[in-house]
Amino acid sequence: MYRTSLEAVEHRIDELNREYDNAEKKLTAGNEAVMRGDNFEELVRWELYRRLPRSQGLSSFSVKINGGDFNQEQTKQCEFWSAIIKMAEPYEMTVSVTSMENTSFSFELSKNALVPFVGEDAVTKSLESSSKDELEKEKEGIVADRERCRRARMAGLMKDSAVKVPGASKNDAKEGGAQGNEERCSFSGYVERALRSPLAAMLIRDGYIDENFILYTSVYHETSLTVNAMTFKVRHIEQGEMNATYELSDDEVKNLLSDVELKELSKPGAYNIHILDYLLRSGDAVDQKRLGSVVEGLLRNDDDERKLLQYFFSTDARGEFFGGERKKSLVKELAPRHAAIFTVLIGLQGVDDGEQCDYVDTALQYASGDIDYDLSALESFIEDSFDKMKVFAGGAEEENRETVAELVKRSGVKLDDLSKVEEGLRELLIAGDCYAVNRPNLDAVAGAGGVSLDALAGERPGVYSYVLGALDDYLGVIGGDSDRKISAIAGASGASRVITDVASLDSNEHEEEPGSQTAVTVDGSQLPSLKKILEASNGEWTVDLRSVPNKMSWPILAHYKRFTASVENLLPYVEGLGMDESLAELLERQSSIEAQEQLSEADYIKLAGAVLGAGDRLTAEKRVELVASIGWDGFIPAETITPEKGELIGLLIKAHLIADDETSYELAKNLHDWPTKEFAIASSKRFPGSVDLVGDEVVKAIRSEKIGEEFKRYIIYHMNSSCTRLEEDQIGFAVDYAIEHEEFTLSAEALQWLPGQGVDPARVVALMARTLNDMKDDDVCAVVQALGEPYVELLVPGSGQIRISGQKGHEELLERLKKTGSVSSFSLDEETHEYRVHRKRK
Repeated sequence: MYRTSLEAVEHRIDELNREYDNAEKKLTAGNEAVMRGDNFEELVRWELYRRLPRSQGLSSFSVKINGGDFNQEQTKQCEFWSAIIKMAEPYEMTVSVTSMENTSFSFELSKNALVPFVGEDAVTKSLESSSKDELEKEKEGIVADRERCRRARMAGLMKDSAVKVPGASKNDAKEGGAQGNEERCSFSGYVERALRSPLAAMLIRDGYIDENFILYTSVYHETSLTVNAMTFKVRHIEQGEMNATYELSDDEVKNLLSDVELKELSKPGAYNIHILDYLLRSGDAVDQKRLGSVVEGLLRNDDDERKLLQYFFSTDARGEFFGGERKKSLVKELAPRHAAIFTVLIGLQGVDDGEQCDYVDTALQYASGDIDYDLSALESFIEDSFDKMKVFAGGAEEENRETVAELVKRSGVKLDDLSKVEEGLRELLIAGDCYAVNRPNLDAVAGAGGVSLDALAGERPGVYSYVLGALDDYLGVIGGDSDRKISAIAGASGASRVITDVASLDSNEHEEEPGSQTAVTVDGSQLPSLKKILEASNGEWTVDLRSVPNKMSWPILAHYKRFTASVENLLPYVEGLGMDESLAELLERQSSIEAQEQLSEADYIKLAGAVLGAGDRLTAEKRVELVASIGWDGFIPAETITPEKGELIGLLIKAHLIADDETSYELAKNLHDWPTKEFAIASSKRFPGSVDLVGDEVVKAIRSEKIGEEFKRYIIYHMNSSCTRLEEDQIGFAVDYAIEHEEFTLSAEALQWLPGQGVDPARVVALMARTLNDMKDDDVCAVVQALGEPYVELLVPGSGQIRISGQKGHEELLERLKKTGSVSSFSLDEETHEYRVHRKRK
């Protein structure tokens, strides 16, 4: 019966401990809801940043779950999280978001999608909340029940219906004749069934038969032990059966220790919270050895050892006994030697959260660097409670800081606010990557240059490497900065390193082959992290491409205008990737190419060729403008230019980038495109004589508003060669044009050629009159000869009168013929408007 009473007490105390822990959880439910709500808000901010990377920040959001609506503040209350827990898969909640710019969007979210942001407990474990006063009162009641149960004798247990027997042991069943099937019955019911004697049950209930009953039937020689102490020795120490809560006074403990061998104290039979408390309080040297024996036993960390520690730490202070300092003194004894000390302390039930935090705090302060501790439970505990621990606020001795930091690191702890950690320990934790990447921590770990990646790379390389491995968290911090005061890259000397490192991370993640570099795009599919980093960067900073060896990053840098259009940047770009869309986009916004160093001819031709070969990515004007801005003193060889239709060739000639000669004109000629030729001709100052116009191009040239008068004058002057392929009406047009323009003249050969092309002789004479003074007599006669009748008769001596048209130019012609001796006189007939001409007779 006695053994069963101990099992019943143990079971009841376990129940009360769980009730105590649940009450504490209710006390912190409101805080937990706020923490979950903050994490949920971070999720919403991240989604906003992902969808609207240029947004100034979050204005508000709301959530609809199973028809219920929750605003932003309500997501930090227990009711919201209860609604989430009640959601059935695959049902999704709807989150509606509004940005600072008043842009709105919605997205669906399942319970499982929440887990990475808020943890699994948030979607599986409910939050029950009560007022602080109510919960403190509930905890006080539980503590009172627990202490009453712990001290109860069998008589008291018979009267307490809350004390249940979880199941009969084999020994009890055999002793009492029970069949071992009394599950969860009261202790009094168990006693009545097991003993099958109402009288015996009554004697136990009234205290006549108790734990000391064995002494009544035994004979002992002289002893200084009380009956109570002797019962503990006989029933527990000698039998090796633990009763950790057996009530013993200080005197009883003192006498009992004198009567027990030292080695017995390290065995479960002697495990007792009163003995342990006495030894912790005693300064006697012998008692310290006895304490050492108990500690040696506790290091075994079996069930009995863990039970003793559970009872000791959960026993509430009674005057001097079991005070918090005494419990911490036990932690100090165990911490340097007990490999499971953290698991034991964190696993305690029925212990006030604050006290439990103190115990773990003490264990960390006294931990040894030589022990391989079980740290499986330490991570979440430290993350939740580090700001309440003295060890993080400067309580760790300088020589023990490294041990604490190593334990924290091995536990995988990520502290959420390093500013709450003492500076010396903080640096060790920073070196161990023991912090979450968030705004407070970034401020705490940053150097004078701030939290930009390039500043961290230069000032805090260890922090930079760690943050680089948590880019999504870092970008979440940047995205949550509604004022956009934080720039992922700010333009410090480490900017090139950041770009190279992030691009390498992306390349490794996407397993890009080196040969695929020329296929880089800027849509974020190949370099998603680098794209996000650049989107989150402010300012006008640029990098030198020569310091960014990863060519895959160059197009996206061009897209975000993060390098200047200098020869030093453009040459490696076009050599490595050619003229792609991204580079063309960058150059389109430039008015010049900077040339900081003197170029070789080969490099100039290479760069100029790439820019000029950009095709329709850049206008011809822009390409020529950029190449001209380089300031090279010399011509680009025409054979290195890829001809294209349009104004490019003409612009190159006009800008003196290619020679104004026949070779350059061939570029346009070979395209067989009149507009191209037209602009090339119009741009030239040197090659009228080398132009070969085909078909109606002569007429087009004459009509052109782009081609200058000089070229047209050349065509007209040499009409006998330039117009040979024209139709008669086209030649007529050219003649008309020449007549209309007084300054145009024709060569003697052209004048001789025109009459044969069906041109009215009178019109030829009109053109001829413009150059008569400069023509040789033989040329004049040759033209007159070509004019045919009646003009040819003017050259033949005779007496007869010849009538010649009185149109423009004829008078000048007759005057010239008078000088040559062919005509003797002439006069105008006013009626017929013809000239009467008299020739020389011989």
